Amino acid sequence: MRGTRRELLATFLGTAVAAGCRRRAPEASWDVDLAPDFSERAHRYLRPPASAVAGAVTEEVRCRVLVVGGGVTGLTAAWTLGRAGQGDVMVLELGDAAGGTASYGQTEASAYPYAAHYVPAPTDENGDLVALLEEMGLVEGRGPEGIEWAEEALCATPKERVFHNGV
Repeated sequence: MRGTRRELLATFLGTAVAAGCRRRAPEASWDVDLAPDFSERAHRYLRPPASAVAGAVTEEVRCRVLVVGGGVTGLTAAWTLGRAGQGDVMVLELGDAAGGTASYGQTEASAYPYAAHYVPAPTDENGDLVALLEEMGLVEGRGPEGIEWAEEALCATPKERVFHNGV
């Protein structure tokens, strides 16, 4: 069988490229600290062994409203209920601390968030958010320019953000 020079080159170059595709890059080694996975703990509570159930209840606690989950949404629900005068609210959290994906890890160098939960500094028009941040001690005062925020709580605008129409 006879072919053209172009077909011969394409065959040899194609074989070389295909052979290169089979090589795997060396696996990278990463030292990371992931947000805690509480699935094992959750399943222990969901399906405890029979021996753990017998006599497991040591205290009965009653409340009018039970918020399940101490993440941002659960904490916001409890805070909103409290502000509305509902005082008998309990938050049930599976983790060791409240916060959900808004919680953080820490190294010797600094603390770091598990997920990106940034809140743009709101204006007075967003009264509920300003009230929450004020209760958290993040409002230092009000001046002619508007709300004065606690400097240590501010962060620079992340450069990886995509802006559309200046927002």
